Amino acid sequence: MVYKSKNREFRGYCIVDPGFCILGINAARANKANTPATPAEPHPQIREALGALRRAKEHMERAAHDFGGHRVDALRATEEAIRQLEICLKFDKD
Repeated sequence: MVYKSKNREFRGYCIVDPGFCILGINAARANKANTPATPAEPHPQIREALGALRRAKEHMERAAHDFGGHRVDALRATEEAIRQLEICLKFDKD
């Protein structure tokens, strides 16, 4: 037997003995239609990439050498990548 209330559904059994009924509940579970879903974090990979780029930028800024003359260009490219990803997240409509 299935018994429904506003937010729950109960499945159970009924034992009939002379003159009365005992309801044994087997399981109770929330009605999925009434339970709000937890929203997923929007674009976790982009947020992880932003963190990695920021850490790489910090590492390059503090490094004792110039990476064979490429540090300035690498820092510039990293800053631009960070800027572009931040813009992507601002304009996200998902």
